Amino acid sequence: MYVLTQANKIYCGECGEPYRKYTEHSGKACEKNRWKCKKYIFKNRVLCRNLFYTDEELKKVFISTANKLIKNQRLLDKPYKKEPPKISKELLEIENQITRFEEDEEFSSQELADLIFKRAELTYSTSKIDSYEIQTQKIKEILDGQDPLTEFDEELFKGMIDKIIIYQDGKVETEFINGLKISEILEYKRKDEKNDCS
Repeated sequence: MYVLTQANKIYCGECGEPYRKYTEHSGKACEKNRWKCKKYIFKNRVLCRNLFYTDEELKKVFISTANKLIKNQRLLDKPYKKEPPKISKELLEIENQITRFEEDEEFSSQELADLIFKRAELTYSTSKIDSYEIQTQKIKEILDGQDPLTEFDEELFKGMIDKIIIYQDGKVETEFINGLKISEILEYKRKDEKNDCS
């Protein structure tokens, strides 16, 4: 049976920390495994009171959101707003220097080469590679001919999900690899439970 070992996919929507899987009362009949915010207890103090979930509960959230997407794949065709690339002050200054050098025609080729290299370096570091269309196509290929899920599918989970974000009000947001978000509001809210282990 597959368990949600991808701790790096589950996050707290309240403080931003990752969720970790904790085993309580290990080896006893009342042993429990639950996902809790990493900051739930820090240096013997409770710092984040976000909700706890079991593997099964998080799997049900995935099944539900995956089925919403399987039944309504038009959600993948929503227009995506692309942010225009930002030009830094340093990059602008290098562009101006290159233009001045080219106009003056009195410069060493090494100076110009250094500036062009620096421009390429800055352009690369400040530009975001827009993978939205590639990732959307990947999801469409994964879902091609896919029937609604009746049980957890490890391959779909690993192939489509970027992260699951948990909020204290019972909302669980599933973010797909292309940035699409689907939210579930769970009817129950998990609280700190009393220690019922004797």
